[in-house]
Amino acid sequence: MTLLPTPADKERVSFLSADSKESFDAVKKRAPPEWRYHTKSITYDMNKHGYRTLEFDDIKWSDSIVIIGCSVTLGIGLATDETISSMISNKVDREVINLGVGGASMLYSMYNASLLKKHYPPPYGVIYAWPHPSRLPFKSDNGIHYLGTWTKEHAIGYDMYRAWNGSEENMDFHAEYIKLTSEIMWDGVSKYLSFDLYKHLIEWKTLNTGILNRARDTLHASSEFSEIASSMIVEKMEKW
Repeated sequence: MTLLPTPADKERVSFLSADSKESFDAVKKRAPPEWRYHTKSITYDMNKHGYRTLEFDDIKWSDSIVIIGCSVTLGIGLATDETISSMISNKVDREVINLGVGGASMLYSMYNASLLKKHYPPPYGVIYAWPHPSRLPFKSDNGIHYLGTWTKEHAIGYDMYRAWNGSEENMDFHAEYIKLTSEIMWDGVSKYLSFDLYKHLIEWKTLNTGILNRARDTLHASSEFSEIASSMIVEKMEKW
């Protein structure tokens, strides 16, 4: 094992996760003429490990920036050029490695980063685009289960998820120390940036509703949010 396994396909596909063919066909029937995905296609080019990026052996890590996060970072419902990683890359003229995983949590991101540090050369920089602290990974004999608001009662790990979300204090406590541990992990090794993606996402989606402000799956944010988030991240990178 190099990095943690992902729920994504390990090949080139046109639909992924919530961005399914069935969802697309249904949305297309009711979408207004100006909906960009009437004509704009999406391809998910996943490497053999299930990540939407280059094959790891082909990456020049010392010159690259890694961004770690959830489905928003992965870019579910977005074309490659609409993703946060692609936009950062264009702004700073440096390869940005997309390690977004659908359903990922803060803990999952930290665990994955520890494997990245163990198995690969240090990257130029590491960006954590943090998901909501309410999420959790749960390991069973059937693999890793990604727990979040979508987790239904009686699902594997539901009781743990419910207990974890029992208080804001618990989530804030773990979020603080996950961030601290992650910062220490890269201290003196790679440039580090912590970005509370979920906070900006909640605010943006509250103010920007409707199908034209969503990705193709109509659940995730549109490329306009990617532009805003990437610009905010690049502005913070100026302190590097």
